[in-house]
Amino acid sequence: MMRIGEFVKEMKTTKDTVRHYEDLELLEPAWNNGQRLYGLQQKRDFEAIREMKSLGLSLKDIQAIVRLRRMNGCGSEHLIKGVSETLMVMQERLGEEEQAIRNKKRMVKELLGALRKSELERKPSTSG
Repeated sequence: MMRIGEFVKEMKTTKDTVRHYEDLELLEPAWNNGQRLYGLQQKRDFEAIREMKSLGLSLKDIQAIVRLRRMNGCGSEHLIKGVSETLMVMQERLGEEEQAIRNKKRMVKELLGALRKSELERKPSTSG
């Protein structure tokens, strides 16, 4: 078990982040004589939060998943269903974002083409 300073260094984060996750009940340190202590479980929880965030899940989504895990246990049907539903919504949102990016790329390509064409039309002919 380690105190918050050691945990922060090992996890490459900040005390503010750790305390924020505690406030959101995403991390639950052990307590001994009024001091927070962090061990393997808190490391695993922190890494899981980091991984879910890297996938684009909001802290609100992560809270829901953590609550399901705590209420139903890791690997439970309810947890798997909850995570699946969250990921399906996210997949749909990412598909929409991907389509929006494709549309923007197409518009930029068309605009560049129009600008190049305009530039060529303005250049005087050097033949003659």
